[in-house]
Amino acid sequence: MRFHLPLLARVLRERWRGLAGWVTGLVSLVAVQVAVYPTIRDSREGWSDLTEQFPEAIRKIIRMEDYTSPAGYLTTELFSFMFPLIFTGVACSWAARAGAEEEENGTADILLSLPVSRGSILFTRLVAVFVALAGVCVAGIASLAVGTRSVDMDVGTAGIAAATVSCALLGTVFASASVVAAAWTGRRGVGLGTGLGLAVVLFVAYSLAPLVGFFDRILALNPYQWTIGQSPLADGIDPALALVALLTITVLCVVAQAGFSRRDIRA
Repeated sequence: MRFHLPLLARVLRERWRGLAGWVTGLVSLVAVQVAVYPTIRDSREGWSDLTEQFPEAIRKIIRMEDYTSPAGYLTTELFSFMFPLIFTGVACSWAARAGAEEEENGTADILLSLPVSRGSILFTRLVAVFVALAGVCVAGIASLAVGTRSVDMDVGTAGIAAATVSCALLGTVFASASVVAAAWTGRRGVGLGTGLGLAVVLFVAYSLAPLVGFFDRILALNPYQWTIGQSPLADGIDPALALVALLTITVLCVVAQAGFSRRDIRA
C-alpha cells in the first residue's frame, strides 16, 4: 500500500470548490459570532441574569458555563455544536466518496486497471479527506485567532488550536465510519448516512448524559467525550483520549481497506 500523488492531486482538483464553500461558511460563522461578542461583554450582568434563568436541564444539555466569558461564549456558540457539525459534514461527505465514488460514476474499471493496488487507491483517497480537514482546521484557527484579537477577547491561540483540532478529530472518527460503510457496500449514500446518522445518535447521547443515567454510564465510549467533552479550549487536548480516538480511526480505516479490497467492483 503506497501513497499515490497524482490521484491525490486529481481528487483535490475536482473538489476544491466544495471545500472552498465549507471554508467560506466556517469563516463567515466565526466572523458573525466574534462580532456579536462585544455586545455580550458590554451587557455582562444582564446576560448573566438571563442565562441563570434558563432551566437547569437546558444548561446541562448545552453545557453552558459562564456564557459571558470569552472561553464560555466560544464554547457555547462554536465548539459545542457548530464546529463539530461543520467538520463532521466535511469529513463524512469526503469519506463516503472515497469508498464508492468511482463505482457509482462508472469509472471504477478505468481506475482499477492502473498499476496501483486497491489499498493504495483507498489510502490516497483517505489522505485527501485528511488534507481537506486540515485545510478547514487551519481556516478555523486563523479566523478565530484574528477575530478574537480584533475584539479583545482574551483567548489564547493555543486553546483555539486545541479546540479546533478536537472538532476535526471528532469529524475524522465519523468519517472513518462513513468510509467503512461506503467501502463495503459500494454506495456513497450508505456511507454518508452511516457517518452522519452515527454522529447524530451519539450527539444526542452526549447531550443527554448529564440528565440520563444510562447515557452517563456509557459516556466514556462516546467520541464526543473523547474530543470536545474535555474542554479543550481551556484545558487543551487530553493525550490519552486523543489516542483512543486515533486508534478508533485506525481500526476503522483498516476495516474499510479490507472491504474495499474484497468487494466485487461494478463498473
